[in-house]
Amino acid sequence: MRFACIIVLAGLAAADALAAEIPQDERRSGYSFMTPDTRTMQDDGTANPGMLWVLDGEKLWNRKAGAADKACADCHNDARASMKGVAAHYPAFDKVLGRPVDLEGRINLCRANHQQATPLGYESRDLLALTAFCRTAIARCGDRNRQRPGASTVHRQGPRSLHAAAGPAQSRLRQLP
Repeated sequence: MRFACIIVLAGLAAADALAAEIPQDERRSGYSFMTPDTRTMQDDGTANPGMLWVLDGEKLWNRKAGAADKACADCHNDARASMKGVAAHYPAFDKVLGRPVDLEGRINLCRANHQQATPLGYESRDLLALTAFCRTAIARCGDRNRQRPGASTVHRQGPRSLHAAAGPAQSRLRQLP
């Protein structure tokens, strides 16, 4: 029995050695594995289907919620200014809770403590939209898309334009309002 435990421990130690950290010069973004067409779609805020979630998150950012009848924007104002770079700091240690909190957790803490609203369900549509907005709206929305010809038309059409291009069987996005 002891011999079997020693073999198992030796195997775990060997696996740990093989799973060593990737050297800095060998690290690559997932973006580098994408095809040129996928990169183009991701880079274009009017063609990236994920931007539909960001737009939904922007609506939620400005919508009042909870007993305090406050919107995120009431405390944080314009997200392009107040949320710039914030997502990069998460997860962060919360001294009050005594544990790390990710961006989704911080959003729910703000909802509970400042809006006096029910926290959103983990991976719920609204929490994913607010998280996407906080992470990307600052860098990818706003003036840049307003300057692109046809951007407002694509954003108004929302999922309909995506389904027309990709077909409903290929799209994994849920219908957004």
